[in-house]
Amino acid sequence: MIVNYKLFMLRWCLALLVFWVTVFFTMLGQGIFAAAFFLVGSGLVYLFKDSRPQVRHTAHFAHKAEIAPLTRGVFEGDGVMVGFAYKQPLVVRPGTAGKNELGHFLWVGPSRSGKGLSIASNLYNWEGSAIVVDIKGEIAEQTAGYRRDVLGQDVFILNPSGGESSHQFDPFKELETDEQIFSAAIGFMQPDKDGANAIFAQRASAALAALIKAAKVSGAPTVAFLDSMIYQPHGLKGTALRLQALRDPQVTRWLNSFLGKDPDQMDWDEADGDRFLNNSWQRLRTAASFLITPGVKHMTGGSDFMAANIVDRPTTVYLVFRESELTLNLALFNLVIDAIFRSIMRRYDLNPSLEGQKILTVFDEAFRASPNLLAEYAGTVAGRGIYLCIYIQSLAQLSDIWGKEGRTVIMENAHTKVFLPAVDRSDDDREGTSSFVSASCGKYMMEDRGMAKEEHGKELNTNVRMTERELISASEFAMLGAGKSIILCNDFPPILAHRLEPWRFKEHASAQQSPAPRPPGRSDTGRLDTEPPVTTEVPQAGPEAGVQAQSSPTPETPATAGRAPEAGAEAAAVSPATAPVNPPSAEAETGEDSTPVPAPDASSPVSPAPPPALPAPAPQVVLSLDLDAEDQDDDIDQGVF
Repeated sequence: MIVNYKLFMLRWCLALLVFWVTVFFTMLGQGIFAAAFFLVGSGLVYLFKDSRPQVRHTAHFAHKAEIAPLTRGVFEGDGVMVGFAYKQPLVVRPGTAGKNELGHFLWVGPSRSGKGLSIASNLYNWEGSAIVVDIKGEIAEQTAGYRRDVLGQDVFILNPSGGESSHQFDPFKELETDEQIFSAAIGFMQPDKDGANAIFAQRASAALAALIKAAKVSGAPTVAFLDSMIYQPHGLKGTALRLQALRDPQVTRWLNSFLGKDPDQMDWDEADGDRFLNNSWQRLRTAASFLITPGVKHMTGGSDFMAANIVDRPTTVYLVFRESELTLNLALFNLVIDAIFRSIMRRYDLNPSLEGQKILTVFDEAFRASPNLLAEYAGTVAGRGIYLCIYIQSLAQLSDIWGKEGRTVIMENAHTKVFLPAVDRSDDDREGTSSFVSASCGKYMMEDRGMAKEEHGKELNTNVRMTERELISASEFAMLGAGKSIILCNDFPPILAHRLEPWRFKEHASAQQSPAPRPPGRSDTGRLDTEPPVTTEVPQAGPEAGVQAQSSPTPETPATAGRAPEAGAEAAAVSPATAPVNPPSAEAETGEDSTPVPAPDASSPVSPAPPPALPAPAPQVVLSLDLDAEDQDDDIDQGVF
């Protein structure tokens, strides 16, 4: 109890006054007046409060007035909706809680709880660029056509699965500097995951960097170049001699770092018995085997867009990595995500005043896709206009995949967290979702009445005290009704809400009338045709040695149909950062097979490919909530929750 001593003294004086006045009237024989004054005075003394309970906990679910900032500008297209409360959609926009940035979002809910329904709901409304990791392929089917036809965005669907159509994106083409190339090589080999054998992946990273650089020098698609070089019949010796023949200083430097000496000084018979060298080479071959499937080689055989396009104009990219093939394509997935993010971050670093498109990045089933650098992204990309929406089934998955430190980084940078009821009701599992929600919602104080009696049942005393209690326990959270959720957002009190459901929006019907765009058909993206013979001779230095080394041993890429063929020298001169984006061919659009077009004579003129047409301006779209729909529940109200 907290006592106000000034009020306590006044109350004491009032009690004395009542006592003596009562005695006075009694002595005068005015018993009725004495009794009446005593009753009234005693009541005043009782009501005169000089103390109050010490309330240490005041947790409560947000009232309607407290969440008013989340109900403004819902359909402006610059915010992320998180649910319904008090029959109104809630949205986090720039400026919410005094923050200029949206921050990152975390959705947590068990399988089939409906957490993914918020993805389509937000993609109907978000007018900036978007990168969507769509493992099941359902999100692209629901929203790609709407974002292209109604929002007027460029839409690309990347799918490395064999037998399915896909747009093209070469993640290695985004690497502009040698530092980026070597960083990508280390990221692909992931030596940290090899434990005590990390030294083999570290050594193999130098060879992979040399191969990537050589592909750029040769002007060939990187994945097809890797396939041609690593899996050739002459093995390590043939690869080393072909790389040396390019006479590129950086390629030679990385190659020598891998071999330990120049290829022309190698004793190849002795090298066959070098277990360290051969194990490192085999580690590279094993890692690269995940990139040489026909679907992957087609997807990475060119670039229909660059990462810079996502910043420059509204663009949506869907990464459809089938769950049944995700283990095979996980390395490619990390390559694509890392290439896009690092390219965008580099552009902002070089131009701090750049005002580009805000980018919403959706990681559906993040525990399956498991981007290696998710914790790093959570701590760095928000300042570059990239906002993450991470979807997982349990908080325990964060620790399992990204470790304790990674979980802490992700949780502390996700300013908004949406929790759907979990099945686990245990308060003891501190890593569990239910326990975390119960602890995060806080506690409040409630009256606890106690009564003590003597042995024979005669009442002795009664007391009232304030005790603390969880706002919602783990078991109460698990028993929330279907569709209910708890939102923890910035400095707002916990919000008891209803999940987002796309069919509650009128735009859902419009989206069903807009079919998803179909990427162009596949072309021949097999191994590079040219396999120059391998010799042990080292090209002599001379005026023409560089040209010979550049052209003779370099594989030639067959020109795909519908693309202007280029001479080898012209292809090598194209900078990865400025390479034009070629439109799909007519044969590709119709799904017909295309045959390689022989390269024209260098003397014949080559017409450049026409630049891609700019997208039509996006029409003005007024999004509205259909609260009168017949299939809408009537319990989206705080009182019913």
